[in-house]
Amino acid sequence: MPRMYLFRQPLWLDLIAGLSAFGMAFCATQSAEVRDER
Repeated sequence: MPRMYLFRQPLWLDLIAGLSAFGMAFCATQSAEVRDER
């Protein structure tokens, strides 16, 4: 995707995408830690 197209998008879309990506990564690390403990 061109950078200008991304820049034109609303800021809240970028914020939601970033939060969801961070949440998925956090859940992945948490589940990995739990699996290691067991």
